[in-house]
Amino acid sequence: MTIAVLHHIPFWVYPLLIGLTLLGWMQSKSRVIPMWRGLILPVVMTLLSLFALLNSFGSSLPGWPAWIIGFAIPILIALKLTRPESSFAESEPGQVTVPGSWWPLLLIGLVFVARFVVNVALGVDPSLAASFGFGLLTGLTYGALSGAFVVRAMPVIELFRRRLQWPHTKTGHS
Repeated sequence: MTIAVLHHIPFWVYPLLIGLTLLGWMQSKSRVIPMWRGLILPVVMTLLSLFALLNSFGSSLPGWPAWIIGFAIPILIALKLTRPESSFAESEPGQVTVPGSWWPLLLIGLVFVARFVVNVALGVDPSLAASFGFGLLTGLTYGALSGAFVVRAMPVIELFRRRLQWPHTKTGHS
């Protein structure tokens, strides 16, 4: 069965895997980028996750509530354990220094594997789209991976938040 599955993989999946691997590898290098660019990957991955869930399960439960819970878990853990501003620094106005990390490559790989496994499973047994347990697990997985991308961008979000606030100075007056 494994060989049969491999023979039915569309050709475009292989260049996609190569491109995603390169994208993840590029994230391993420290770089200075515009602040807005630090938000592209989490936004795109979250939108793709939502589209994948919609495409696989439609509007049926339990995928959507599970996605929301999965999305919230890594964010809540990060808020509890870390300080958002601890890893990125504003190098000059509107620019951030992003430390290199292998986490994005790992997350991108996990998203690829999760989508691949779900699509193969649904291709082999389309009735899984109506399975409560399969929908729950898929929603939790897609949501948690999206939330993990948002966690990586939390320092940029914090820098944006700070830039949007008016400067406050303490003058000693109430």
